[in-house]
Amino acid sequence: MLVSAASAWEIAIKVRLGKLPAAADLVSDFCGQVEREGFDLLVISADHGIRGGLLPGPHKDPFDRMLIAQAQAKISL
Repeated sequence: MLVSAASAWEIAIKVRLGKLPAAADLVSDFCGQVEREGFDLLVISADHGIRGGLLPGPHKDPFDRMLIAQAQAKISL
């Protein structure tokens, strides 16, 4: 199971804005939690950024675009 670095980024933003205070502990040890759960962290690459930026359609949320791009990149391997 892969966990995108974009998820860490989005969760951290929501914690900072006070929209997800319960996740503060998760943010402080995100990589450790991912590892303890047996998941692998999926870093954001330049290819992912380009794929996300070029996605067609109405996807306005940059995190959604990144997750879609990462999923597409993994499928095309």
